[in-house]
Parts: sequence; structure tokens; C-alpha cells
Amino acid sequence: MSRWFRHYAGMMRDEKLVRVAIKSKQPVERVLWIWGAILESAAEIDEHGRYDLDAAEVAYFLRADEADVDAVLVALADAGRVAEGSVVKWGDRQFSSDRSKERVAAHRQRKRSSQDTGNGEQRDGNDGVTLQERHRNSPETETETYIPLANANGRDVIDPEKVMFDSGVALITSCGKSESQARSWLGKAKRDHGAELVITMIGRAKREGAPDPIAFMEGGFRAKARASPAPVVGL
Repeated sequence: MSRWFRHYAGMMRDEKLVRVAIKSKQPVERVLWIWGAILESAAEIDEHGRYDLDAAEVAYFLRADEADVDAVLVALADAGRVAEGSVVKWGDRQFSSDRSKERVAAHRQRKRSSQDTGNGEQRDGNDGVTLQERHRNSPETETETYIPLANANGRDVIDPEKVMFDSGVALITSCGKSESQARSWLGKAKRDHGAELVITMIGRAKREGAPDPIAFMEGGFRAKARASPAPVVGL
């Protein structure tokens, strides 16, 4: 039987998963699917983050090569997300308050106690759990590793421009260009097309092993422009 687990806010824009995609030369959406499947498996097995994932089965489901799935798994391990068949820091993010047996036991104990807690707390009617107790059980460590969607309370946010320059400079300089040339071209590409599209083109150039990544990406920009519908005027 499937069971619920904590899903961290920001997973869909997790910078480390973007890096995993770049390193494994796989689409980000494929990396996200595999990472989600790992988390689901760990929740279902419920043994301190241990998961069981068949690369061949995943490859069939995603209509991908098994080598591509293996590349993602290796990159996830290199990124510190998994180790020795387990999700790293799983226990830090899956709190004991989430476990049904422990909730039932705690509830029965509270029912045997007086309804008056004696310290001014009020029960909220949800299995006798006080609002203060529920607050204390909330995650406190999730954002130590994962990057959130919004810049709330001074936390960092993902910087697409940094991702673009880090991956783009590495790709372009590996083909003989200087770092200054790479940064200059990337800056112009960002101005004309936006960082997200540039990141997409960088990923395509990596996956296809383009010998001249700049020419490859410029061709991709032209193809996308031709495919975009012309704006309707006069309305």
C-alpha cells in the first residue's frame, strides 16, 4: 500500500537537480521523474531512506536508454542525493510525526490524560494534537540543502543566469574558446533569448556532442524563431 511522504517545496527548480541534468546530459524533466521515483520508493519501503529502483524498468517506462538512466543515478550520487542505495538525510526530512502508528499511540496516550493540558495550550480537534505540538513537528532542516522557490526570510533562490554561465562557459571553453569569449557570447545570447532558453540549448548541445556549441546553439535559436508564430497586428 502506498504511503504519503514529505515533498519539499522547490523540487521542480532544485539547482542541484539542474546540475545533475547537465552532468548526466539528460533532460531536467527526466532527472525530476527519476528523483521522484526514488523518493516514492523510499517512502514505500520505509526503511530509513532505502529505495529499490530498476534502471531497466525506468528506461522502459520513460522510453529511454538504460545507460541514460544509469547516468542520472551516478550523477545523483555524485551530487550527494543518494548513497549506497539510500536517500541521503531521509530521516532528517521524514519526521516521526508522519508515521501513523506513532500518531495513533500518541493519540491514545493523550486520551488517557486529562483534556486540560495544564499549560494553557488548546487542542484543535485534530486527533487531540495541539497547535503548538503541530508547529514543533514541522520540518526545520529541509531548506538547509534544497533551494526554495521564493526568496522568503532571506533564503537563497535559484539564479538561472548563474546556471547558464557555469554550464555554458564549461561547454564553450572545452571546445577551444577562451572564458572571456564564452562569457561575451553567453551575455549576448541571454539578452536576445533569455537565460532559460540558453540553458535549454546548452543542454541540447551537450547531449548531441556538438563540436562547435556556439554554432549549434545559434542554429537552434534560428530554428525556434522560424517555428514561432508571427504576431497578429491590427487587432
